[in-house]
Amino acid sequence: MTEPDRISKRQSSGKFFYVRRVPKGLSDLDPRGVIRQSLKTTDATEAAIKARQLDDALEALWAGLLAGKNATTSWQRYESAVKLASLRGFSYRSAADLAAGDLDDLMPRIADARQAMNQPKVVEAVLGGAPPAEIKLSGLYAAYFEQNKVALMGKSPGQMKRHKGQRDTSVQVAIDILGDLPLAQVTKSDTHRYRQHWVDRVANGEVTSASANRTMSDIKGMMTVVDTGFKTAYGEPWENLRIKDKKQKSKARKRPPYPDEFIRDRLLKPGALDGMNLEARCLTYLMVETGVRPSEGCNLQPEDIRLNAKIPHIVVAERDDREQKSAQSVRTIPLVGVALWAMQQCPNGFARYHDKGDGLSSVINKFLRENDLKPSAKHVLYSIRHSFQDRLIAAGAQDRMQVDLMGHELGRPDYGAGNSLEQKWELLQRMAFPWPRT
Repeated sequence: MTEPDRISKRQSSGKFFYVRRVPKGLSDLDPRGVIRQSLKTTDATEAAIKARQLDDALEALWAGLLAGKNATTSWQRYESAVKLASLRGFSYRSAADLAAGDLDDLMPRIADARQAMNQPKVVEAVLGGAPPAEIKLSGLYAAYFEQNKVALMGKSPGQMKRHKGQRDTSVQVAIDILGDLPLAQVTKSDTHRYRQHWVDRVANGEVTSASANRTMSDIKGMMTVVDTGFKTAYGEPWENLRIKDKKQKSKARKRPPYPDEFIRDRLLKPGALDGMNLEARCLTYLMVETGVRPSEGCNLQPEDIRLNAKIPHIVVAERDDREQKSAQSVRTIPLVGVALWAMQQCPNGFARYHDKGDGLSSVINKFLRENDLKPSAKHVLYSIRHSFQDRLIAAGAQDRMQVDLMGHELGRPDYGAGNSLEQKWELLQRMAFPWPRT
């Protein structure tokens, strides 16, 4: 039946009313049998609009009821109650919170519950009677994902694997220290014990404070999402755990850039990288003259590689199948010198390393290490990007030009279209290392 079939007209008053039978499969959840409601209008067009709105509201209500019925975990049942309360125009609050709160909030709920007395799940949701969600630490990621899945939709399979793996590891450390506690039972004393584990490891030189803080922020971030969705306060004991370490701010701790002469005389020496597979070699060369992140280079698509343009260039494009690091990461970069040669060898991109930026870095870093192509143990593939930044500065590139090429955040309002492709090309052409093969 469509909504016009659910509209009837009273002969006595000429007003329209809405009639719809509760589907058989929902009769145990909504025992009203037949729903009758005045549309309070004698205008057929207005009645059709109101009937459609009622249809949408009923479908949403029944979906919420079914979600609760089909729930397999306590947090799914709790989530259903939160959604049902929202459908009735209320934010979910527990009965204890309502009893201790303002009458101005409680009384409209009581009035609404009276109208839904034959729908016990709705009454339960409006008056805060749903059993609290019991989520253990081991179930944190699943609850987080359920609440955050729309925000995560833009990640590629590889990005999702890394995203989940990092957070699973963070949670497992907490479980190893605290046990698989329900989130509601975790106390500040527990999280301080968890923090002390990381303080001891940082002090012993086993991990950096940055690594420890990232692990703790992973958990706090998931708690925040879960608390927002379930109207809980699981995240409170996890606040203010960050470890302060002044040494981490020292420039000596950052990845050092490759010296220009090392790139010119060692990395770009004919035959120096021939032991690498072609795609890894070309991605290394690409980074030298474009500064792209490894993940940006290995995920270039054929349409992003414009070798036949007046100024050959690549586009670090906004994609539906993966997330870029930031809005500023989307940019065009001219190809000069060794980078142009590299893309001519791989005009369709790098299928071998698509969505495998970590794997690419591992392969290249291993080769550099084993072939004495690192000025120090601290130098890694990403150091080439740092070198590119330093070369931009040495070449006199203004802040906006650096941002347009590196894909960093500007740090101020982003007005205008930025530097043209030709302006970028002129700068990169001046900076380019000699490369005899182009």
